[in-house]
Amino acid sequence: MNQILSWLKVHPLWNVIIVFIYYLLVVLPHEWVGVTIAGLFEGQSRLYYNNVILGVSLLIALIVIIPHLKRLLNHPKQRLGWIYLLSLVSLITFAFNTIIIVNIELIHIIQYAVFAILIFPLMNGYTVTLLLTSLVGSIDEGYQYFYLSPQRTNYYDLNDVVFNTLGGACGLLWLWTGQYPTSYRKVSEILKSWQWLCVLASVTTVALLILVGKVAYFPTEGIEALWTLVRKVPDGFWTSIDNNTIVFHVSLPLEGLLYCIILWVLYGTMDFTSRAKS
Repeated sequence: MNQILSWLKVHPLWNVIIVFIYYLLVVLPHEWVGVTIAGLFEGQSRLYYNNVILGVSLLIALIVIIPHLKRLLNHPKQRLGWIYLLSLVSLITFAFNTIIIVNIELIHIIQYAVFAILIFPLMNGYTVTLLLTSLVGSIDEGYQYFYLSPQRTNYYDLNDVVFNTLGGACGLLWLWTGQYPTSYRKVSEILKSWQWLCVLASVTTVALLILVGKVAYFPTEGIEALWTLVRKVPDGFWTSIDNNTIVFHVSLPLEGLLYCIILWVLYGTMDFTSRAKS
C-alpha cells in the first residue's frame, strides 16, 4: 500500500484522475447502489434485510481489522494507536445506535475510507485529508438533498455526513498504523500549504453564504434562502418511520458539526504523531 501511495504522491495528475473516477463511479452512485441492494431483498422483512447487511458489514470489518491489528501491535506508538482505534469504534457504535436509518448506510464508511486513502497523497496531511473528506461528503449529500431528490426528505442529511467523516477517519487510521509518512510536522507548515488554503476557502464560502442569508439552518419568516438545511424541525429527539419499526435521531446542523469537529480534532493529531520527519 505504501508503495502505491508513494507512486501517487509523485504522480499527482494520475492521483487526481483516479480520485475523480472513483468519486464518479463509486461515491456519487451510492444511493443507486443502496436501492439496488434493497431490491434484492424484495419480499423479505426490513428486520431480515438489516440483519443480513449488518452481518456482511461485520464480516468485512473483521477481514479489514485483522491485518490492522497486526500492524498496530508492531507500531512504535501502539498505546496511542489503541486510543485512536477504540475511540473510532466507540464513535461508530454510538452513531450506529442513534443516527443510522437502515444498515446499508454503513456503505458510507467503506466508500469514504477508500476516498480518504486515495486523496491522502495529494493532501499530504491527516487533518486536511479528513476535512476535505467531510467537505466532499457534504457536497455529495447537498447534491442529493437540493437537486437530485429534494422531495424525499425534510432535512439535509447530516447523519450521512457524519458517517462519511467516520469513514474518512477509518482510512486515516489505516494509513497511520501502516506508518505512511507525511512531511508535515509543524503547524506553520500545515497552514501555509495550498491544501489548507483550498479547504479554508471552501469553509469561508459556506460561512459567507450563511451570513448573507443564502443558506439557512431553518425556515425563517420574511427571509427566503436559496438553500434551507432543515425544512421541518423534528418533533422530538427520536424520529420514527415505517410504522415505528425504524427509530433514529436527525442530526441538526450544530449537532452534526460538533460530531465532525470531534473527529477532526481527534484524528487530526495524527499529523503530529506520525513517524515522519520534515
